[in-house]
Formats: sequence, C-alpha cells, structure tokens
Amino acid sequence: MHVGTVINKAWLAHARALAESLHAQQPDAHMSVLIVDSIDGFVDPAQEQFEVLSPQDLEVEDFDAMSVRYGITELCCALKPWILRHLLQRGEPTVYLDSDVRVFAPLDGLEEALGEHPFLLSPHLLEQLPDDGRTPGELAILLAGSFNLGFVGARQTAEVDAILRWWSERLRTGSRLDPASGMVFDQRWADLMPGMFEQVGIWRDPGINSGYWRAATSRFARRDGAVIVEGTPLRTFHFTGFEPAHPKRLSKYDNRISLDRQPVLAEMCTDFARQLDACGHTEASGWPYGFGAMASGAT
Repeated sequence: MHVGTVINKAWLAHARALAESLHAQQPDAHMSVLIVDSIDGFVDPAQEQFEVLSPQDLEVEDFDAMSVRYGITELCCALKPWILRHLLQRGEPTVYLDSDVRVFAPLDGLEEALGEHPFLLSPHLLEQLPDDGRTPGELAILLAGSFNLGFVGARQTAEVDAILRWWSERLRTGSRLDPASGMVFDQRWADLMPGMFEQVGIWRDPGINSGYWRAATSRFARRDGAVIVEGTPLRTFHFTGFEPAHPKRLSKYDNRISLDRQPVLAEMCTDFARQLDACGHTEASGWPYGFGAMASGAT
C-alpha cells in the first residue's frame, strides 16, 4: 500500500506525525510526501521516514501558473489528483490522507473495498446533525461538500485514471476557497463523481476519516487500549482545525463538542499536540512559504 499527502514545509511536523502513526499501525505501507515549497536549508529528505516528492517529480502541467493563482492551501488541495496518479503508477493500492490525519488502527478492509469500488470517497456525515444552530450544521456541510477529501482511496484502472485526469483538469483553476461560487478547495468536485463514474464508491465505515463533523453523533471509547467509534476500530481521525496551542479544543470550526464530556477525544487531542511538538512543530510552523511566484521570476 502507498500513502501520499501534500504539504508546504511549515506542515512538516504534521507529515512526520502522520508517518509515525501510519508505520506504527501499517508497517508495510510506503509513505510519500509532496512538499509544495522550497526546502533547501530546511528539509533534508534523507533524514525523513518518508519519500519526499516535488511538483517537478509529478510533472504538474501549468504548475507555475497554479502557484501564482492559488494560496498555499488552495495549491496543496489542487495537487491531490496528481499525487494519486503518480503513486498509482507503482501498481499498488493507494490512499491519499491529509497531513493532519492520524492513523489509529490498520486500514483493514481497504483492499476489499477497493476491489468492489476502485475509487473510494468518505462522506462527511453518516447521521443527521441536530438542527440547533450550532456549528457545524448540515448547511455548512452542504457548502463544504458531501465528501471530506482528507481521505481518498484508489487502485489503478482505466476509469480511475479518467477520474483523476478530469479532476486535475478542474482543479487547475477550480481549487479556490470561494463558497459563494460553489468552491471549497478541491472538495465540491467530488459531489459529481458518483453520478459521473461507475467505479466511485462511498466508504461508510465510521472508523475511516472521522473528524469534528462526525464527533457530535459518534461514541468514542477505549477497548484494550484501542479507540473504538460506534463499535468499530477508529482507523483514521482527521484533526481539521485542531490547533496544538489549544489542545482542549477539538477544532476551531466546531462549537458542538466539549472535550470535558468526551474524555477519549480529549486524550486524543492531548496526545496529538504532544506528538506535533516532538516532531518539531514549533520550529517548522514558522518557516516561510517559498512559492507564489513563477520560476521565471514573474509575479
């Protein structure tokens, strides 16, 4: 299995933490990190426990123009189909995970799910949210997109290649954060995929790609040291909006969850903050972003 993610160098600690959690649970997995940034003097690829890729390795068409068009988060999201296509050429099942994901258990069932649906998406919601005015609500999820693309699973087929080519073409200009225009980075395009492509599947496993969007309707517990959510092993948790300086808050995008009432989630947040600190977050988070101008020097 190959796992890929995309970061700028200020998120290096997140990639390191993801790699540590992945290799602890899935020792046979190979991880690749696309760093969309200048890294000389900051990152030594030989010292990392993952393969370091550059946009040049992926042969991203029009990359210079995209690096000017987009802010860093928009650009990293736009490059997801490129890293998936690059890794799939190696002939193994491939998973894209956002760098703020942590792996809590082996990704059991993935290859079987990909055998049925070669391109897997994970829905934000598995249950209704209360209509109580709190955040997030179902309208906010509609605006963000039905699927959270912090997880995408794929295996190589002709149709998966067509999906990734279509998606990458759309994301050359359509990875902006502009909800009024129907754009929330890369995500809204995925709403079209199940209707347009037969091989797209929706993986409804509550243990995959859980995050603040499901926390209000999920029960987290410990069983023999492992985290259990809705009676199944928690495999990946996506810490979107988590700030290590505020480990008692699950996400800056959420006002539903009180960690005082969710001891397992509270422990997960505390552990993640400690792990990021150990992986060099304080230093890396201050590193300057080195792109945003064309290689020719034009702006």
